[in-house]
Amino acid sequence: MKTKRTVLIIFSLCILSCGKTKNTESETTELSEKSIDSIKVESNDNEILAIKIKEFINWYGKNQTKLSKIELVNNSRNEINDTTKFYSVNFENTEKYLAEFKKSGLFSEKYIESQRKYFKNCESDFKAEPENDGPPSGFDYDIVMKSQDFEIEELIRDLKVKNLIVTEKTAKLTADFGIYYKLNLTLSKENEVWKIDDIVNVGVAEN
Repeated sequence: MKTKRTVLIIFSLCILSCGKTKNTESETTELSEKSIDSIKVESNDNEILAIKIKEFINWYGKNQTKLSKIELVNNSRNEINDTTKFYSVNFENTEKYLAEFKKSGLFSEKYIESQRKYFKNCESDFKAEPENDGPPSGFDYDIVMKSQDFEIEELIRDLKVKNLIVTEKTAKLTADFGIYYKLNLTLSKENEVWKIDDIVNVGVAEN
């Protein structure tokens, strides 16, 4: 009787052991598949976002002249300096300007709103400290590319996407333009399309 009982116990342990082994193999396979999927997603996002940044730079290069013709600041383009007139933000024109960004499909509503806020802050500064000579404060550099000196063709040629961090709905990355400079961009998904939320100049790129 003892011998039969011992055999039954050993048999039961073998069955349990096999079950655990199968479960472990199944879990390992599942984890491996998830890891592969994660790598694919990261790789795809990297490619998609790099294309998106190039698309943005291309669009801006083609539209920069058109956009620059929209007078965002009143009295800033007077050929003769009139000391009785001071700079002020032309909000009718800033809306025309922002409408072009909306039409591009590259920028989120968050970006549009942040630009509106920027123009309002500039107007507050003009009222606090009136100006009527030289480039208007806040508009003495390119307010999109956050720089005074750049060539679109060179930016496209030298662009490298680095420091990519992607979540389900947002992405942060660095657009590195080689010897020129680099920008930190934040993007978000709107209807499964990546759109730019924010652009920050973080200085000259390191080589």
